[in-house]
Amino acid sequence: MALLYTLPALAEHPYYDTAQLAAFVVFVAGLLAQGYQRGYPWRHWLPLVAAATLALIVGCQVVFLPPGNWWPWLRGDVDIARALGEGPRSVVGGAAASLLAVVALRRLLGFRGWAVLDAFAAPLCWALAVQCVGCLLAGCCWGEVAAPGMWGLRYGPGTLPYLAQQAQGLLSVGAAHSLPVVPTQLYHLLLCAGTGLTLIRLRRRAAAWPGGSQYLLGMGLLCLGRFVIEFWRDPLGEPLLASPVLVAGFTLLRLQALLLLEASALLGSWGWLVWRGQQAELREPIAARAVAAPVGYPALVGLALLAATSKLGPGVLSRPEVLIMQALLLLVLLAEGYTALWFLSHLVPRLVTLPLGQGCPAYCS
Repeated sequence: MALLYTLPALAEHPYYDTAQLAAFVVFVAGLLAQGYQRGYPWRHWLPLVAAATLALIVGCQVVFLPPGNWWPWLRGDVDIARALGEGPRSVVGGAAASLLAVVALRRLLGFRGWAVLDAFAAPLCWALAVQCVGCLLAGCCWGEVAAPGMWGLRYGPGTLPYLAQQAQGLLSVGAAHSLPVVPTQLYHLLLCAGTGLTLIRLRRRAAAWPGGSQYLLGMGLLCLGRFVIEFWRDPLGEPLLASPVLVAGFTLLRLQALLLLEASALLGSWGWLVWRGQQAELREPIAARAVAAPVGYPALVGLALLAATSKLGPGVLSRPEVLIMQALLLLVLLAEGYTALWFLSHLVPRLVTLPLGQGCPAYCS
């Protein structure tokens, strides 16, 4: 039985942009909550959150950039930047870029061990679940035509499933809606929410796992679930590595082969780390507090993020992404300003208290 779901053209309804803004709010709010629960110093934690968020945003786009366009893009080619911002996106590239950003900056910002990675697992799951709502309403990431008798979703004229089926000759001219398609967006939503719930349910047990184990488990489950969901995905709705490839006698999409490889590596590493931790009774404190990093490093990271966002060409960041990055960078600057004021008040207390009429020499009276 098909579930009737009719939507007008995408351009007239901001479903995707609204869900994207909500997803980034959930992601950042989840990371801030994780930082508070784990006792991370805000001055060290906020730049890492901002860097991971910017890497997530840009990585979703850059994964589609041909290698030959990398250097012109880095030099600020406006046409390439605009095409990149208006093109497709994939969380596969965003998650990888975010991971690289955290790995590259964790020691610079004073975080010991790999437990800091665990703070990113659940917020990413919840953010993706919210984003899936936008995909479901907008019609992107759609599934193949549902088999007779199976339930599915129908989209109205102007939506991507409708246009794709029309181009394939599956719809008559002036059809009221598309043929029912498998609701892969809903399956992906359930996958992300289920993975987030799994991480929450295992939170107490995972406290004894070595640092990074929760992240490996969460990302491994997401990759494995996405691998399965891709069997019902319409290849026209998959912009990344959608060409077929033969693997062990089975025909898979290239993206599926990549996801299977990633899931095997992530879940295998998780199992090995947990087993090693149980055998050696290794236990890394979940807080993994910041070490005595040089005073100026968080400020340097904040300045680098400001420079990176200004370097991006027009159209690379959507309006929701601009708002999120502006809010994060404002928090980073406020944290740095507060730290500078505190440092100045302890270094030269007489100068700081002069406007208040305190600390004057006796002969001033």
